[in-house]
Amino acid sequence: MRERIFRTSCRYFAERGFHETKVEDITAALDVSSATFFNYFGSKDGLLLELAEALSAGFERWIAELAARPPEQAALPDVQLEIAGAAFADVPPMNRRLFVEVLRVVLPHPSGRKLAAGLRSALEGVIREGQTRGRVRTDLPSGELADIASDMVAGTFTSWVNDPDRSFMDRLRRTVSFLEQSLRPQPS
Repeated sequence: MRERIFRTSCRYFAERGFHETKVEDITAALDVSSATFFNYFGSKDGLLLELAEALSAGFERWIAELAARPPEQAALPDVQLEIAGAAFADVPPMNRRLFVEVLRVVLPHPSGRKLAAGLRSALEGVIREGQTRGRVRTDLPSGELADIASDMVAGTFTSWVNDPDRSFMDRLRRTVSFLEQSLRPQPS
């Protein structure tokens, strides 16, 4: 039931808007009581926090899977998109409106900071491992490279929210391609 409430809520939020969707709309569609909704999520904002956790887990899976591939394969845009599709398969579809609401709730929340720190830590671990294997440049510390990469991905999201002319996946593909080239070992 929890998953059904989660998926239906996310779909309604994406289609109708977060503020326009009432808990009663969700529970009526599922033929459950409001108490059932609040038993699982506590509030609509609580549901957005869970959506942010699903996004974060998807990114962590994507980072790990890209790192596990041979460098020549991980650099291919089609492979990156294939891995992203698999990594985010469990995440409900999102649009700009819903993503902005997730940011509104998650950024100031302590769990939002924890999610961001977890993503950065996962990225730093992959970069550190890449440095050890000679696949990632070593002229900068892994933490600094992770900060730069995290900022670029955050900028990709911001750009997508503010400019509807290009798809998110196109933006993300370009960002990952640039990062992949930038993280390669630098010639002496």
